[in-house]
Amino acid sequence: MTATDAAGNEAVGQSRMITVSGSVTTPPPGTTPPGPGTTTPRVGAKLRVAHVLRAPRSLTVSGTITRRATGRITITYNVRRNGHTVGVHRSVTPRAGGWRSALALGPKVAAVRRGTLTVRFAGDARVRPTTLRLSTPR
Repeated sequence: MTATDAAGNEAVGQSRMITVSGSVTTPPPGTTPPGPGTTTPRVGAKLRVAHVLRAPRSLTVSGTITRRATGRITITYNVRRNGHTVGVHRSVTPRAGGWRSALALGPKVAAVRRGTLTVRFAGDARVRPTTLRLSTPR
């Protein structure tokens, strides 16, 4: 047996008869079997902020997220003071679809009454990432 490739190279070899036994099954038309790269679609996080309580030196934030979420939630509170952004952040793990965190405000952050609260869920294998931004009143 002689084989020739696209470049014109020839190779001479022996041929062998190969017998394959067993049955081959094909899926019904219109269906796709799950493959190695197939994943289930991720659901929305349904991230919500339920309560924000500002005390002179602390900020307490609580809310809800879908029960499927297993990652951590990051809460960030930033303020502008004398042209600079300063802030604090904490991470919490949701329990049974709820979360709560108290942020201790340092003296520079506590002196400013208005700020931006950011609640971020980075996402996991089953839940899409989500970010919420809220402006706290004066």
